[in-house]
Amino acid sequence: MLTFEPHQLYRSTYKRYPELWTAVSSPKACLLMRSATLAGYPAVLQLDTASDIANLITFIDEKEPSWSDPVRSLIGYMCRQVMEQLDYELIKEDVPISDSTIFKSGALYQRIDHKKKNLEAAIPPKYL
Repeated sequence: MLTFEPHQLYRSTYKRYPELWTAVSSPKACLLMRSATLAGYPAVLQLDTASDIANLITFIDEKEPSWSDPVRSLIGYMCRQVMEQLDYELIKEDVPISDSTIFKSGALYQRIDHKKKNLEAAIPPKYL
């Protein structure tokens, strides 16, 4: 089970839209984020194809436009927490996205190679 730790910056947005975590951490959303990452794209790229997320964003854009940017930022923050809990690490932020109807930019992740990390931890730095 994935857990969300809201940063102080996102607490009011999260309080207003707690259902975002359920949507972003769903098995479907996790699969979409992982497949985008494996293809070399920002993890959030395919989240606009997840109907629950897209519908919520559309609703907010139409009914509460002042919340549009904070919600998108919160989704990106949630995406990072999901990816880190799925053993991915951040490699680059603010990567421009042109193929998304929801996001202008996103972050790139790569799978953590635990074998390599364990080996590096066992070898003194002067030998690396």
